[in-house]
Amino acid sequence: MGKAPPLDRYLSRVNRIHATLLVMAGFLAGTRSNAGSGPHRVAVVVNDNCRKSQEIGHYYCTQREIPEANLIHVESTTNDTISLSEFRAQIFTPITNYLAQAGLLGQVDTIVYTQGIPYRVSEGTSLNGITSVTYYGFKTYPDPALQLCSLPDPT
Repeated sequence: MGKAPPLDRYLSRVNRIHATLLVMAGFLAGTRSNAGSGPHRVAVVVNDNCRKSQEIGHYYCTQREIPEANLIHVESTTNDTISLSEFRAQIFTPITNYLAQAGLLGQVDTIVYTQGIPYRVSEGTSLNGITSVTYYGFKTYPDPALQLCSLPDPT
């Protein structure tokens, strides 16, 4: 058996994968907006408590020609999961306030989150992705452990 890689190398790889997935999601979301009317319809959210988040956000805006005014700064936890109340206070309210103050509420239709911002929102035993909570609100589902599967056993 081989020696396990050092934890910092593993975490660095996980962070790169996480950043890549978030940026890819942003590219995919951005293509829909760009096809319609351009990069001014995209807002990029960076966490001021994470240097990597700021670097990725600035790089993304530069590469996609997103206006500097569409770069939104929040101060949030850098954990993967955030509670619903913390999400509202640290991320959602600052974004909506910024969009309103900058006159971008009717203009921006795509929000891209960078690495360094939680990607899960929790409330009780329910977890939702940050993007779905941003666009659709938090949805509570029954605890899957309490549900009985209606499919036959061999399925």
